Parts: sequence; structure tokens; C-alpha cells
Amino acid sequence: MYRSTGKFKNRFLQASDNGIGYDCKFIVGPENSVVQGHKLLFSVASEVFQAMFYGDLKEENTVKIQDLGPVSQRPLDVVGFECMKHFIYTGEVNFTSAIHALSTYLAARKYLISDLIQECINYIEKQLKPSEVLEFYENCETSNTPEFEELCLKIIEEKTDQAVESDYFPNAESKTIELILKSRCLSFASEIEVFDMFEKWALAEAARKKLSDGDLASSFKHLKKHIRFLTISSEEFTSRVEPSLLLSPTEKRAIESNLLQLYSKPMPEDLSVIYQQRKFLPKSITSETFQFSHTFVFSFTKYLQSESVFSTVNGKYYFHLSIDNTQVNNRDSNYIWCFIQPDYNHERYIGSVIFKIQSKVSVIAERECDDLIVRHQGELFLKENEKSNIPVAEIPINKIMNDKYFPRGANRVVRIRMQFNAQYTELNE
Repeated sequence: MYRSTGKFKNRFLQASDNGIGYDCKFIVGPENSVVQGHKLLFSVASEVFQAMFYGDLKEENTVKIQDLGPVSQRPLDVVGFECMKHFIYTGEVNFTSAIHALSTYLAARKYLISDLIQECINYIEKQLKPSEVLEFYENCETSNTPEFEELCLKIIEEKTDQAVESDYFPNAESKTIELILKSRCLSFASEIEVFDMFEKWALAEAARKKLSDGDLASSFKHLKKHIRFLTISSEEFTSRVEPSLLLSPTEKRAIESNLLQLYSKPMPEDLSVIYQQRKFLPKSITSETFQFSHTFVFSFTKYLQSESVFSTVNGKYYFHLSIDNTQVNNRDSNYIWCFIQPDYNHERYIGSVIFKIQSKVSVIAERECDDLIVRHQGELFLKENEKSNIPVAEIPINKIMNDKYFPRGANRVVRIRMQFNAQYTELNE
């Protein structure tokens, strides 16, 4: 039997594009945009539309879409409605961004189109970018969509530096900035970058509200209290915080006296008294690439030596990765030792080699921002056909077992990922 599903599907799309046989229209969004369609196709796709057009309380031909529901603060978006219509007519999605997928998700959720709901979720989980996560998060808040909150928080924590460089950041809502400031880990280098981020937003907000310089110090107290000023070095405080208009002279004196420990001075109520640094993640985490990567599953219930073998791109050298918690080479068995071992290929090579190794070892936690990360850079000089280990990480077992961020420790199993890049110089003899 000959099938031409593509042509058959396009007939519906052509009918829509050409306006053939339209028998219903929807008034959508705050600007009352008009979307026309066919009752039959909408009703086949959704029981809600079926009840709307063919039920006992059927609507007239014109339907005004009021909102997303009784608790939503955000009206249904015409762009999302149009994308839903495209799916109804073709079975395909054409998302341009995660925010576009969210507006479509809200329409699909309202009209109970389960296949489209899943398409939206799949796209958002894979394609939500740091540059759009703040706007996406705020749209979720106003549309009562908490199901993506965990994903947003993960991206905000792990890719903060990229999120705050977005064009949207200066226009973000105050509660979104508070969410960032309250986070226990951020991808910044230090607390001074947290302050810089806050100041950038606060000055933009002050310009929008036409605040005078004299009003700045008293206008953002609910946000300043989440900045851990007491974890900033006295040098950074003097060069970066002292000149800022966002703190009053009284606040500055209190912070400075505590940093210098000249005398005990109570901190103002609107400032943090936390001395413990928040956790800072490596910046530009998405741009970091490694040529080799392998993940070990480590069990605490037995001594372990495990090995994985890689070869370079040109196939000339092998690299052996291993982890070990036995008392080998007089090493302490209370640690997990991670090694990289360069080795010659089976073909005899005359000469010596200098290897430069850059590595990153991660003990994988439940959340990426809680991973225990150890970095190492080093050189190794090997003579002809010689073998030697480069120890690139020593991980205290008791830290993993006792750390609340590694619940897998309770099951006595953790995952350890070893990643590395290697360069070599051959010294011919």
C-alpha cells in the first residue's frame, strides 16, 4: 500500500495557512489577538476543545481565552497558542527557545494535550540556556508553574556567571535577585563578585525608579542582608565596597572594623553576620572541555584497584587511569588515590617524552554544584619505554562518608569522574 503521510499532513497545514473552512476563532492574550481554526481538528486533539465545541455547554464560534487559571497572574500567550495550533495540525513542534516552549507548555497544559506537554518538557530540560534562565524562572513564577523550579535553580547556581551576563539580568525582578543572593553556591570566584553582580542590578533598578544617590543605601536593605560582607578580604572591601553608594557610612565602618578585627562592633540588622564562605564553583563551566573522561564506581566495602585505558588521537601513547585505596607505595588507605599513567605504544620508541597533564577529578554528588572537585597540573619525564604514575588527586574517604552532600555514601558507593588533557614533547636520541 502506498502511503504519503507527509502530503496528507500538509493538507491540514495548507488549509490553515489558506484559511479554508475556518469555523472558529480564539481571542488570545492581553492584546486580543485572533487565531482562527477548525473545530473538528481542535476537538480531536483535546477533550477540552471537544467539550467546548460539541458538549452540552458548547461555546459559540468565537472563544475568548481569559487566562491560565484562577491562581495565574499571566494571561495565555498568543505565541504559545499558535505553536499549540501548529502541533494540532501537523504533530510537530517548532520551538525557537525554552521560553517559547514554556508558553506552548502553558497552552498545552490548559487544554490537556499530553503529547505536546511532553514535547515541551523534553525541549526545556535539554535546551534551557543560562542566558534565558532568569526570564524563564520569572515566567514560571507568574504562571504558577513550579515544576521547572528545580531545573532553574540548578542552572542559576552552576552557571551564575553566564546568567548574570544576559541582556535580561539588569531588568530582573527583585525577588529573582534575592534568590541568587540567598544561594549557598554560585559559579563566581568570590563574594566580591556577588557584590559586583548585586551593584550592577541595583544601579539599573535605581535608574528605573529615579532614585537619588542619597536614597541608594536605604533602598535595598532586603537584598544587602544576603551578601556575606564578612567573607570579603579587607583589600577587596577597601577597593570595591568602600566607594559604593549602596552602603551607608555606618554600615561601612561596621564591616571594616569586623574585617580588621580592631574592636568588636555590632553589625547593623540589615547586614549579614555570616563568616562562612558560600561555595563557589569554577567559572565558565560550560566551556571547559577534556580530551579524555572516565567514571569509576567506587565501593567502600572493599579495597579497590580499578583501571581504564585510553589512547591518544594519533594512537601513539596509552593513558591508564586508576583509583586505589590500598596501602600501595606507603600511601594512606584512608584516601582514594587517583592516578594517570602515560605509557608508550607497543611499538618501540627511541627517546624520551615529557608529558604535560591537566586533570579534573570529581566525586559526583546529588547536585552538580556539590561535587567535590580536585584539579591538578603537572609534568612527567619518561625515558624510553618507561612507565610511571602521576598522582592527580587524593580524596579523604571520611569527608565523603560524613558530608551531607553525598548521600550515596550511605550506600557505600560513590562515582568518581576523572577527566584530563595531555600534551607531550618527544626528545629524540
